This record gives sequence, C-alpha cells and structure tokens, in this order.
Amino acid sequence: MLGALPRIIRRQRVRDGVCCFALGVAILANSRPYEGFLVCLPVAAALLIWMFGKKRARCARDIAARSHPGSMSVDPCGRGDVLLLLARHWQPHPHALPGESRYVFDGPIFLRQSPNQSPVYHHAVMRDFYLNEFRRYQEVRTVTGFMKETGRKILFTWALYVGPALTLPLLLLPWVLRDRRIRWLVLAGVVCAAGMELVAFFGPHYAAPITGVILAVMLQGIRHLRTWRFEGRPTGLFLARSAVLICILMVPVQILTLSADSKSRATRPRGMDRAEILARLEAMPGRQTGSGALPA
Repeated sequence: MLGALPRIIRRQRVRDGVCCFALGVAILANSRPYEGFLVCLPVAAALLIWMFGKKRARCARDIAARSHPGSMSVDPCGRGDVLLLLARHWQPHPHALPGESRYVFDGPIFLRQSPNQSPVYHHAVMRDFYLNEFRRYQEVRTVTGFMKETGRKILFTWALYVGPALTLPLLLLPWVLRDRRIRWLVLAGVVCAAGMELVAFFGPHYAAPITGVILAVMLQGIRHLRTWRFEGRPTGLFLARSAVLICILMVPVQILTLSADSKSRATRPRGMDRAEILARLEAMPGRQTGSGALPA
C-alpha cells in the first residue's frame, strides 16, 4: 500500500490501484485495523491533495480513461463478504472488528476511555488475568506510567524490528530525515506511532503496519553509512557490509536457538504450552472448552 502511492501518482495504472493499494488496505483491515487505519491516513491525505491539486483536471481524465467499472474498488476478492461470513459465526455483531469481542474486561483499549463495567468472571484464572490488565491500565494513565509504557514500546519495537546489528544505521536518522524520497514514509510512521501512544496496551507486533517504513529508514541509514570515511579510508563501507553480514548470519543462529528452546522446558518460547494443551483437547472425544494461564 505504501509503495503503491508513488506509482499511482506517476502512472495512474489500474493494477497499482487495485492489486497493490486496495489489496494492501484489505490486508491491514483484516490484520491490524486500528494501526492500519493510522498508516492509511497520510496516504489518503496525499492522494486527495494530488487529486484536487493543480493537476486535478488532468488527473480526472487519466483516471476516467484508464479505469473500468469496479476497478476503483477497495474491496478486492470480496473481502467484505468473507468478513461478514466469518462474523456471522464468531463475532457478536457483523460489523464488529476482528478480535473485538474478547475485550470485555474492566480496562478499555484507549487511555481516554472510561473504565468498563466490571463483568462477572466464572474462573479465577480469567479474573486474575483481567484484573491485572486493569491495574496496568490504571498505571499507564498516570504521567510516570505513561512514560514507562512509552519507553517499553520503544524498547520492544527496537528489539523486534531493529536489533543490535541495525542500530548503527539508525544513528544516522538525522541525515535520513533530510531525504525527500522517504519523507512521506517517515510521516506515515510518525502518525502511526503517535496513534499507538493513545492505546493502553501494546505488543511489538502491533507496529507491523509500519514494517516497510522501518526497513526503508534502515536502508537509507545504510546508504548514508557507506559514504562515511575516516582518515580517507572507507570505514563506512566496511560497517555497512558488516551489518548486512551479521543479519544474514543471525538467521541460522535464530533457527538453531528456537529449535533448542522448543525442546527445553525451562526456556521454551511462549505458545508451546498452549499448542500442547490444544493438541490434548483435540485428541479427546467430543467438543472441549479449556482456559488457563500461560507462563509470562
């Protein structure tokens, strides 16, 4: 979706609008609706400015000449019909967002919202879990808690998307921000990051819609790093190649580490216990309902 915007502005091709832009919007709406909406805001604003700017007449002629009925749809492959079909079975309301029905605990999603009416919990584990979530919500609403949560969001996002190997190119961010080619990408990332600050709870995968923005910033940082010379020597070129090589070498290391952790009861990753419980429930006759707490 982010890459489709400059293509649409330059060429006004139907395949860029449908196959890239509309499909990207549909994927974001299905996976991360709120964060995807935040990313789409600056893109939609850029499209509107371009369409109603100085060349709006030419733009209208090009779109009319290149489009056909249904080509401007933002619902490729019947995404809306599929969502309504799934919502009929799993959602309380056909217009509810994916996963919306699970947020029934005391603490709301956004910081400015008032606490929800406390539901009745029929299991001690579920009650303790959601009460802990509510205490965390109350802490984040304080100034100190908000600052701690912001630092936690930055740290977790850095650990998942950047890591030590790409930290050096990130230090060249002041030079990267001067590049006009990715300035609008940075704007989309800033809007999404600001919107995520309004949410009380955060996981690093929530920032998945701006993965492309983070990668673009890293690549531009590496490009600037390559040009750095120390005492006439291409030191930056060596550091840039080293960062890329470390990332490549870390792939088999991570695979071996995850394989070893999955076999160890002490350091196994999250989700393994849940998968084992699910396998045992599926092996039992009839339909089963299970609930439990996973290790943190």
